[in-house]
Amino acid sequence: MRAFARMLQERPPKPIQETSWKNAEEVYQWWLYGTVKKEQQVSGQLSLNLPQEAGSVKDGKIKENEKQRWMNVYDRQLERWNRVCQYGDPTKMWADGVTLNHIRLKLMQTQAELKKYDILVSIPKIQPDDYMAKADQIRQQANDSLKVYTKNPDYQYLCEVEGCLNESQQRKTQIAVALGKIRNLARAIKQDDLVVMREFGSEERLEQLLSETAVRVKGCMLSGRSRSCQKSKAQKIQRKAEQEPEADGQIEGQMSIFDLAS
Repeated sequence: MRAFARMLQERPPKPIQETSWKNAEEVYQWWLYGTVKKEQQVSGQLSLNLPQEAGSVKDGKIKENEKQRWMNVYDRQLERWNRVCQYGDPTKMWADGVTLNHIRLKLMQTQAELKKYDILVSIPKIQPDDYMAKADQIRQQANDSLKVYTKNPDYQYLCEVEGCLNESQQRKTQIAVALGKIRNLARAIKQDDLVVMREFGSEERLEQLLSETAVRVKGCMLSGRSRSCQKSKAQKIQRKAEQEPEADGQIEGQMSIFDLAS
């Protein structure tokens, strides 16, 4: 109202019998042109027909750029779908079928956007959630790797001394982590769990872990041997001696079980 009052101060209104505006646009026209309507718009003045101008801009270069942008998005998504379908995605701890169907949902969203520009694109078929690319190759590699792991001297050493470590030593050396990964691989092969087989089925990934763990365990054993481990070894030697025929005498240089317990 204050603005309208100021407009009236700046420009006297029409005579009373003619002062009747139907809407705000007529008031605005009166303010621009006065009581006599001009045929042409003042040079440099903005038009009130904004929706028409916005539509003309959208139908031009901006619309063309948006269409190309959505086409680029579709091409990238489809390329990724084809790559995962053929080679898989080892960075994910779930089956490739889940990843493929997630990409497919994005492709469907992009397809809907492209329809607005009268562009029709195809969408890959939905895949089983448990689909895995190169499944036979994963199985073969997992079996080969398990054989390498179980023959590894560090793995055999860790299995031998695992029971000799107390709870604190096991936490410090992380022996359960190293052995657990290989045992999980063996379990996955038995259950045909391709996701776990792909994760641990490369011998290069765990050989270094076995070596580093063995070094920590050896350091722990040297710094202070567990009494329970000594007792366990002594008991094994005692049982073995009881099962063997009694010898006439001890072989020179042979250690006694009492030497181990001392």
